Amino acid sequence: MGKKKMDVEKTIKELESLSKIVLELKKKVIPRRPIVIEFCGAPKSGKTSCINSLDLFLRRNKFRTRVLSERASICPVRNKYDPYFNLWTVTAVIAELSEVLSNHAKNYDVVIMDRGIFDALCWFNWLLNKRHLDESNFESIEYFLTMKKWRSVIDLVYVFTADPEVSLQREFANLLTRKMGSIMHPDVLESYRQTVIKTQEGYGDMFKKIEHIDTSKPDLNEVNYRVTKSILDILHDNTSERIGYFDRKSISSVKNEVIFFQDIKHKVSKLQFDVRHKVEEDNTKVQPIPILVITNKERTKVLVVKKNRKQTSAESPESQKLLLYLGGHIRRKIL
Repeated sequence: MGKKKMDVEKTIKELESLSKIVLELKKKVIPRRPIVIEFCGAPKSGKTSCINSLDLFLRRNKFRTRVLSERASICPVRNKYDPYFNLWTVTAVIAELSEVLSNHAKNYDVVIMDRGIFDALCWFNWLLNKRHLDESNFESIEYFLTMKKWRSVIDLVYVFTADPEVSLQREFANLLTRKMGSIMHPDVLESYRQTVIKTQEGYGDMFKKIEHIDTSKPDLNEVNYRVTKSILDILHDNTSERIGYFDRKSISSVKNEVIFFQDIKHKVSKLQFDVRHKVEEDNTKVQPIPILVITNKERTKVLVVKKNRKQTSAESPESQKLLLYLGGHIRRKIL
């Protein structure tokens, strides 16, 4: 018992330490939109518990979060086998997501969806397999849900599954009944679990990143840690400065440290980007630094500048000095 508690304490400190690093980076780089995380999967697979844990951790560590309303529990369509049930839930969440990203993007760091677009794809595939939806309507719905407009804003999809027996144990743990529901039934849960796995295989390449977590055996704290750590890593990458570089081999013919643009313009298409500290620590990566010198027409005067003290490290050789040039790393625009 003591060892387990010690591990939990260590895990918390690790996550809180990473949080502080990300928050410091956010002061320098402000993303244009929050990261969007979708949770989907089988009922009673631990989605809601994980979302609550994640949201609480982020808010208490000074991140701004928005959890979109879980629509299935409030859907006015009573029959869950009716395609209108999932049509209502997914269009409602798309409407809320669109409003948040259009009007409040700068107000949040993380937007969380409990059942969203990928989840709807799973359910519609399941309805198709069970013949509650015909092929023609399925194709139309599939085309709408796989539009790049929706997929491009979802940074990570977590697919939660659990063995039907485990899901039912969780369902009945605090209930005074053992009667099955229309979805909470072993056969239904297993067929849906298989559909979720096949849906991930079929649509996985269309989404930025999908992670599958089977919550049947691991401790839920382990699941919460894994999810929280992944999201902090995404936040870290999004707020880290990304600079341009060439692979040294691709410009091996260039020998001078000072290079004129016309000499390498044909190589610009090979410019790549990565987090600054990774580039600076890798000797195989060469950082091009564009330099501009501004003079009058007669070239008798040169514009001198001094960098903002707040934006320049005290250790920088350019700190508080008059410079005869303007320049810096090539940076990738942050979305």
